[in-house]
Amino acid sequence: MAFGAYNATTAETVLLAAAGWSVGQVYNASDAVVYAKYTDDATALTTANGIPIAVGGTLKLVARDSAQQPPVRVIHGGSGNKDIRYAFH
Repeated sequence: MAFGAYNATTAETVLLAAAGWSVGQVYNASDAVVYAKYTDDATALTTANGIPIAVGGTLKLVARDSAQQPPVRVIHGGSGNKDIRYAFH
C-alpha cells in the first residue's frame, strides 16, 4: 500500500510508478484543478488532455491487472505547488 501527500507542479510529474496496486484514490486538497494521466501513451500530460480533478474532488482508479498498470502522472495549470493526497493498495 502507498499513501501520503504530494505536491503537483506545473510540469508533469509521476505520482505513483507502475505496478503493484489494484485500486487507488487521488484527492485534490489544493485551490486549483489538478489533472491526472493513467496511460502508457507517450504523449505529454497537459491541462488539455488530463483527467480533471476539481478542488476537493477525488479520482478513483481500478486496475485490470495489479502487475501491469501504467504510472499515474499529475499536473496543474496554476502557479506554485498544489497539494494532493493519495492512497493506492
